[in-house]
Amino acid sequence: MSDLFSAAAARVEAILPPDWEARAQALDIRHSWIVEAPAGSGKTGLLIQRFLKLLADESVDEPEQVLAITFTVKATHEMRERVLSQLEHARARTAVNAEFDRETRTLAEAVLQRDAQRGWGLLEHPRRLNIRTIDSVCGEIARTLPVLSGGGGRLAPVDDANAMYREAARQTMMLLGGMDAELNEALRTVLLHRDGSLTDCERLLIEMLPLRNQWGELVPLSGQ
Repeated sequence: MSDLFSAAAARVEAILPPDWEARAQALDIRHSWIVEAPAGSGKTGLLIQRFLKLLADESVDEPEQVLAITFTVKATHEMRERVLSQLEHARARTAVNAEFDRETRTLAEAVLQRDAQRGWGLLEHPRRLNIRTIDSVCGEIARTLPVLSGGGGRLAPVDDANAMYREAARQTMMLLGGMDAELNEALRTVLLHRDGSLTDCERLLIEMLPLRNQWGELVPLSGQ
């Protein structure tokens, strides 16, 4: 009998992906997780599963309570379309074969049940799926807290930030000779390496700012 159980377990493990335990952990909605994997490994599919599981949870009264954040508008549209596709296929009861797809189907069916109980109408009102860009979320927070955010007027993300990068670089170079001794020394060093050209140094700063996600962690915040 033990041999039969061992053989059955081996067949199950052969079907499951090698990282199935990590995937199962990521679907524990009572905890937060960081998922790191190469492109094409199924991160978005896993995120959709977690999003569906959260929607189906009994603690969620309205779908807007579940928020998914992306970096780009394109990614937002893609994720919403994929979530809706899963719900539509679940309602139509289309066939699924792969184990991962069957698990997603189970989660989608649970969402449809919750949808029916609460009268959400997600398929008729897809904008109720709270999938947004990080710019959109930050903008809403800033508008909600105008005094704390230091913002005024209407806030909106820009597609071309070059003008802002240029202004930031110019203001930084204007701090040369100021009271911040460490910054002053750093600017003097850059100038020495660029033959004293303020224009060249400004250009370098402008080119660095769009790539700050690559070097920002190496620069300590002021006062730290």
